[in-house]
Amino acid sequence: MLDIKSVLVIDLAVEDRIFRISQTAHDDFVDRYKLRPDGKTGLNTSDFCAMGRELSRWQPRYALGGSGGTLARTLKGLLPAIDVHFLSAIGGTPYGIEMKSLFRKAGVLFQQPQDPNYSLSAHHAVTLVLLPEIGGRTYATYPGNFGRVLRGEPYFCTNLIRKCDVIHLLGTNREDERLGWSYVDNILKLRWEHNKILWLNLPTHKNFAQANAGHFQYLIPSAHVVLGNTDELKWTYGTEDMNEALADLQQSLAQSVLAKEGRLLPGQEPVAFITDDKRAAWVVTATSCIAVLPKMVASSQIVSNGGAGDNALAGFLAGLIKGLPYDIAAQIGHALAAQKLRQLAPCLDDVKKALQEEDRRLAEAMFGNVVIFPKRAPTPPAHAVDRAWRRNMERAAAE
Repeated sequence: MLDIKSVLVIDLAVEDRIFRISQTAHDDFVDRYKLRPDGKTGLNTSDFCAMGRELSRWQPRYALGGSGGTLARTLKGLLPAIDVHFLSAIGGTPYGIEMKSLFRKAGVLFQQPQDPNYSLSAHHAVTLVLLPEIGGRTYATYPGNFGRVLRGEPYFCTNLIRKCDVIHLLGTNREDERLGWSYVDNILKLRWEHNKILWLNLPTHKNFAQANAGHFQYLIPSAHVVLGNTDELKWTYGTEDMNEALADLQQSLAQSVLAKEGRLLPGQEPVAFITDDKRAAWVVTATSCIAVLPKMVASSQIVSNGGAGDNALAGFLAGLIKGLPYDIAAQIGHALAAQKLRQLAPCLDDVKKALQEEDRRLAEAMFGNVVIFPKRAPTPPAHAVDRAWRRNMERAAAE
C-alpha cells in the first residue's frame, strides 16, 4: 500500500444543479439569455442570478458537483482513513451551500479561501444545467472572481499543497482564463517544488484539448498518474486512431522525468488509466498496455451515465493506493461505474455496499486482507477490442 495520507482534488469549474424542463421552457431560456443549445454560455452576475431565480420553480433532480466532486466523494468512500480535500469555486448561493453539505456528509474536507468582500463573490463557477425533453444539455455558467480571491490570499494554496501527498488536477481547470491560468500554473510549480504526487486528468472538451494539446503532452511526462477517456486521449494527441494514441501515450510515459529526478517510490512507475464506455479500459505504462473489459449492464437497467467515468477513475486510484495490481484496480473502477449506471445521481450513497453488491471478490480485495488475482486478459490492439472479441472473452470467462 502506498504511503498516502492526504489527497487534494482541484476542480475549479463545479456544476451544481440539473433541471429537467419542458422543451418550450428550454427554448425560452435559450432565446432570452442567449444561451448556446447543448453548449456552455457564460453569463454576467445579474443574468445568472435572474435565471437561477426563474429555475427555482422547477425541482432540481440532483446536485451534480462536477467531475472532481464525484471523484473526491467516491475516493473517500473507498479509503475512509485518507484525508480527501476538495478545492473548488463554490459560492454562497443555495446551490453552493447544498454542495458543501454533501461534501461534509461524505467526509470530504472542502477548501475555499475567504473573500473579505463576500457579497461580490457569492457565485463562484456554479453552473445551471438544463435538460430539455429532446435530449442534450445546455449550460449557463458564471465563473465569478475566484481567481481574484485566490490571488488575494497567496499563501492559501501553498499551505494546502504542503500538507497533502497527492495533487489531483482536473483537465477543465485551465479551460477558462477567468478562473486563473496563472493560478493553475502556480499549483504545478508548487507541486514540483514540494515533491508531491501528481494525478493529471486529460482535457475534457474537444476544442480546448486541440488548442492546448502541446501543453498537456508536456505535462504528462511529469505526472505519476494520467486519467481520461478514449476521446480525450485522441484529442490530446491529435489522432482518430486509438492504436496511435495509445502508442503516443506510452512514449510520453517512457519519457517520464520522475525517475530521472528521483521522484518515484520504490516499485512505482508512471501509469495511465483510459476508460471507454463501450469497450475495454486501458491501463498503460511505458512497457505495457493492458485491456480490461467493463462490467456488462443491460440497456434496460441504465438510468444515467453521468458520473460513471468519474466513479471508474476513483475506483482505479483507490486500488493503486491500496497497492492492488493494475487490472484489479481497473476492475474495481468498472464495478463502481456499473453500479452508477443503474441510478440517476452521480455519486453512490454507500460505495462499499455498492462494490460488494457488484462483485464480492473485488470488495474483498479493496476492503479486506485477501486479494484474489484472476487470470489477466490478453491485450489486443485497440482496433481488435470489438464486439466479437468481447463475446469471446465473456464466453471464456463463463467457462
